[in-house]
Amino acid sequence: MKVLFISPNREKEPYVAAPLGIAYLSAVLLKEGYNVKVLDLCFEDEPVSATKKTLNDFQPDIIGISIRNLESSTTFLIPTIKDVVDCCKDYGRGKIILGGTAFSITPEDMLRYFDVDLGIIGEGEESLPELLRRLSDKKPFDDIAGAAYIDNKSDFRMNMPWRLQDINRLPMPARHLLPNHLYDMGNIQTKRGCEYSCIYCTYPFLEGKNVRLRSPVSVADEMEEMIRKYNIANFYFVDNVFNSPESHAKEICAEIIKRRLDIQWSALISPRNFSKELLNLMIDAGCKSVEIGSDAASSVMLKRLGKNFSVDDIRHAAKMCDEAGLMHMHFLLLGGPGETEETLKETLKNMEEINPPKVFAVASIRLYPNTPIQRLAEKEGKIKKGESLFYPKFYISDDISSRLFEIMDEFIPRHPNWMYFPANAVKMPNEVAEVKVDKKEIIWKKETKERFDEIIKSVPMLLQPIARRMVNKKAMENALVRGSSFVEDKDMINAFVSETPRPFQSKMREKVAELGLSGWL
Repeated sequence: MKVLFISPNREKEPYVAAPLGIAYLSAVLLKEGYNVKVLDLCFEDEPVSATKKTLNDFQPDIIGISIRNLESSTTFLIPTIKDVVDCCKDYGRGKIILGGTAFSITPEDMLRYFDVDLGIIGEGEESLPELLRRLSDKKPFDDIAGAAYIDNKSDFRMNMPWRLQDINRLPMPARHLLPNHLYDMGNIQTKRGCEYSCIYCTYPFLEGKNVRLRSPVSVADEMEEMIRKYNIANFYFVDNVFNSPESHAKEICAEIIKRRLDIQWSALISPRNFSKELLNLMIDAGCKSVEIGSDAASSVMLKRLGKNFSVDDIRHAAKMCDEAGLMHMHFLLLGGPGETEETLKETLKNMEEINPPKVFAVASIRLYPNTPIQRLAEKEGKIKKGESLFYPKFYISDDISSRLFEIMDEFIPRHPNWMYFPANAVKMPNEVAEVKVDKKEIIWKKETKERFDEIIKSVPMLLQPIARRMVNKKAMENALVRGSSFVEDKDMINAFVSETPRPFQSKMREKVAELGLSGWL
């Protein structure tokens, strides 16, 4: 039986990441003797044409479509996938099975939107092979864990997802089916499950509250394989929280150090369970940056959001990173339950004092099914009980309402190291098709591009892909502001100054001076 997996995700920010779930499923099916192919549409200029060609060339019996995100920070993405799904339906010879994180969050809406009748929610490494056997034998599949489907009476049915207790039993992801040279880094998972109780998060539903750990030896084995086979030296740990438990994170770092792996990596961490000992181990193991899920810097809001750490924990973690020269970016979720002007201003004041190199702030909280904030929103009458959350709906505290956006609109221009995404900027489905692309061609002068390539080397290799895209975009914007079609040195240098995080500013400026361009600083 031929199985084609399609990853329709085309988002490249903040990183271009491999479809890890598909790689795991592919490895399981290959082990069972299936003929498997993967199509990653992230790099295709014409995704429908690429899909049609792959379908005709490979002629799959099963088409698995993994839908990762419902939206980006600015756009509802599902309509951009529909043409690909319709192309698979027009092929007519393969059974379509939907899956992925976004599908698992809103399976009924997704099936009805795409007019597809079958999918799998949650982990599929055991459920999918069993489903394929049942389909091949024309047997019922209504008792398979994670099966989500529309029955012959047009009713939606769903079984709770399957969860593998010993994830060390899983084979290594089948990365040989992926275009590894095109990804910004190698994404790797060290655990599944989340023990925390953040009110907005879907992880406890998707992966369960029970944390299942991979052996540090297995993690390091996978990293060594990626280095040896695919020349991957930059990694990102995709765990919901890398340092939970802290002892596991220490063991992974120790194993990397023991093997003397020449790598760079990043991860999302909690400011709790983040000791100086762990920080030093992480740096010795090649860590170049961390993302910190702070969410707020107000004691009231941390409690309301279900966090298990304090503002002092955030301060301490940031201070340790600063002293060690480790890049750290903080995520904030503003406008949640109980947010007032006072708590918002407390968060902003504290973050100004902490002064991280980068802050990623989202105004309002996206509502997802099976989360505490969904139930709170129903109780408060913000949404109806059982209301579909397929299309973007956001929670904003009645105690702050539109003042949230007014305060942030005044605050953000004074803080260039902040990235800000208000909910009211997210494009809705009917707006997606109307997005106009500015076709004015912006050209880099040859000598400016050569200097750009030299200066980018001042940024750690791990962060170069995102830095390259951000500086490139900003430099072209600078040229447009000048009314020019050419990116010149001053556009490029100003872009580096505004987009380079604080820990790397000194090296960047040294490189600029070395090239004789200090006049533009």
